[in-house]
Parts: sequence; structure tokens; C-alpha cells
Amino acid sequence: MKERPQITAAEMLSRLETAAWTRELGPEMLEPLARYIELLAAANRRFNLTAIRDAAGMEQLHLRDSLTLLPVVDRAPSGPLLDVGSGAGLPGLPLAIARPDRQVCLLESMARRADYLRETAAALGLGNIRVLTARAEEAARDPAWREHFALVTARAVAPLGTLVELCVPYLKRDGLFVAMKSDDPEELAAADPALEALRVELLERHDYDIPGAGKPRCLLVFRRTGSLPQRFPRPLAQIRRGPP
Repeated sequence: MKERPQITAAEMLSRLETAAWTRELGPEMLEPLARYIELLAAANRRFNLTAIRDAAGMEQLHLRDSLTLLPVVDRAPSGPLLDVGSGAGLPGLPLAIARPDRQVCLLESMARRADYLRETAAALGLGNIRVLTARAEEAARDPAWREHFALVTARAVAPLGTLVELCVPYLKRDGLFVAMKSDDPEELAAADPALEALRVELLERHDYDIPGAGKPRCLLVFRRTGSLPQRFPRPLAQIRRGPP
């Protein structure tokens, strides 16, 4: 099978400079965003990071989708951001590029992907990035990370009820957890036991469309309102067996 041509930073920069959705981004952001996509596409040829391999998909489904979080990031309390299950660096790396004054921690359990994240952050000269190689349910028990973050994000990692239990223990009191999901009212309803047990409330819901996404998407913004019970997060096998 013929190998797909490499996506270059110049090609992506040209797309970003002419795209309507980037008009509110500073021009200084576009070049590092384009370079990030070039690095992601190159790494994706060596090992699987994303099923999206074309320039249009990378622009819309990765960059544009990730940066829909910017209004929430800007309203969040001051303090570091954690991207749980960062994988290819989404949405954490684009957010770190767009908001260099916000410290961003990328949590990734797979060592090879974590190494890619470190190499990419270094290549982009991002001084506000830290990469943590650990399982989410285990690192949340570490006092260095538990209740440490002002904002936690997760994109297409697990069902919402599971995400709540994995992500909320990292939040400071009144911190925000943002789940990037496809529109599914049943999934939100199924997460109610976890939301109640971890003392979290749904603060905002933002519905939006991304060309090529296939179905409507939404940002679910939650706020931690109460003290964190010590028993959370449970071991992953227990989380998967059912709600708390």
C-alpha cells in the first residue's frame, strides 16, 4: 500500500492562517500548533497515536476540537491543568501552546506515548509542560497529585461515570473537570451515582459541531463542591464493575 504523504508544518500553517475558526487566536500561536501537528503526524508513522492521518482531520478533529476548551480554561480558577489519558497530547498540548502562562501536566500510562509527549514538548520549547507516566487511579492516591489541580480535562478516554471517578480526585475544592464527549444523554444520566458520591455538580454544558466528527459533540463542565471521600478512586476493576 502506498504510504500517505507526510503532513508538514508549512501545510498546516497555511490551513490555520486561512481558517475562520482561528481568527481569535494570536498569530504567534499558529506556527507552534502547525509544528505540533507535523511532529504528531511523523510519530504516528512509527507507532499508533491517532487514527486521523489527513491534514483536514488533524486541523478540525484535533486542533479545533481541543481549543474549544479555551473559554473554560480562561474562566477556571488559577492553578495547573491536568490532561488525563493524554495519548497524542490532546487536548493538553494545544492548550499549553495557546495558554503558556498555565502549567499543564499530561498524564499518560503508556511509557512509549509518554516519551513521545516529552520529546514533543521539548521540540516545541514548551516550558509549561510536565509529563507524568502513571495510571490515573494510582497517581490520584499520591499526595503530590491528589487535590492538586485547578482544572482537569479528559477527551474520549472512558465512559463518563468512570471518568468522574478517575479525574475528580485530582481536583482542588471548587476546581473544574471538563469531559469532552459525543452527545449522549444516557451517558450523563448513568454518571449520576459517581457525581453524587464524589460531590460534583454539572456547572455548564456546551454543545458544538466539528466538521468530520460524525455526530454533535459537547463539553460537560463539572465543579467539585464538597470534600473528597478517601475511598476514591477505587481500583479500576471495581470502577468498571459498576458505580459507587
